[in-house]
Amino acid sequence: MSTQSGALTRTYYALESFCENMGENIVPYLPDLVEKLVVMIAHSPTVHGKELAISALGAVSNAAEEAIVPFLGQIMEHLKVYLTAPDTEDGITLKTQAIDTLSVFARKIGKDTFSPMAGECVQLGIANLASADDPDLRRCIYSLFAAISSTCPEALYPCLDPIVKKMFETLDSTEGMTTEYKNDSIPRFDLDDSIEEGKGEESDDEDEVLGDYENIEGITVENGYLEEKGDALSSLCELADNMATHFVPYYEETFGYGLKLVDYTAPLVRRGSIL
Repeated sequence: MSTQSGALTRTYYALESFCENMGENIVPYLPDLVEKLVVMIAHSPTVHGKELAISALGAVSNAAEEAIVPFLGQIMEHLKVYLTAPDTEDGITLKTQAIDTLSVFARKIGKDTFSPMAGECVQLGIANLASADDPDLRRCIYSLFAAISSTCPEALYPCLDPIVKKMFETLDSTEGMTTEYKNDSIPRFDLDDSIEEGKGEESDDEDEVLGDYENIEGITVENGYLEEKGDALSSLCELADNMATHFVPYYEETFGYGLKLVDYTAPLVRRGSIL
C-alpha cells in the first residue's frame, strides 16, 4: 500500500469512527458529508478511494438513520452505477461495498421508505448471487437478504427457497480449502477440485488412500470463505427470526448445520452457529 493510499484509508477510518461516536448528533453535518462523499464516489481516481467513500456513506447512514432519507435519491443515483457494475475485479470490489451500504439502508431508513425499494433489492441480490464467484460478494448478498428480512420480510416470501438453499450450499462448500502435507515435497491441491474430480471413482488401493490421509498435516481455509460461512449462518438465523412461519420448512436443516459447525475451528463460523 502506498503512503498516499494508507493516509486515505486512515482518514476514512477516522471518519467512520467519528460517525459511530456521534450517532444522531451527526445530522447537522449531513449536507456537507453527503455532498463530499458522493463527489468522491463519482470522481475519485482510484477504486480504493471509491470503495472507502461508499463505505463511509454506509457509516454516515448508520449513524443518521431516518435523517439520511432526504439525501437518499442523491446517494442511490451514484450507488446504482456500482450495484450493476460488471464482474471485473474492480467491479466486484465496488459492487460488494455498495451492497453492504444498501444493507444499512434496509435496516435504518424505515419500512415506509425502504418498502418501495425492497423488491428491486431482492431481485438485485438474486441476480448477482446466480453468477457470484467471489466469497465476499456472496457474503454481502446474504447480509442484504437478512437486512431486508428485518424490515420488509414479505419481499422475500416468493423467493425464500432459492436464497436459503444457496446459503446451505455455502455451508457445505469446501471451496477455498487447501491441504498441507507433512512432506513438503508433496504438492498442494485444492480440496474442492479433488472432490469434484473424484466423484464416482473408487480407489483400487485403500491402503494408499489411507496413507495419503496420514500424510496430511492440516487443512487451511482462505479467510474470505470463512467469513462467507459465518455470515451465511448468521443470515440464516436472522431469516429464521424474521420470516415467521415461512421459514418453518428450513428450521430442521438450519439447526442441523448449527450443530455440525458449532465445533468448527474458525471462531467466525462457530459464532454464527450459536446465534
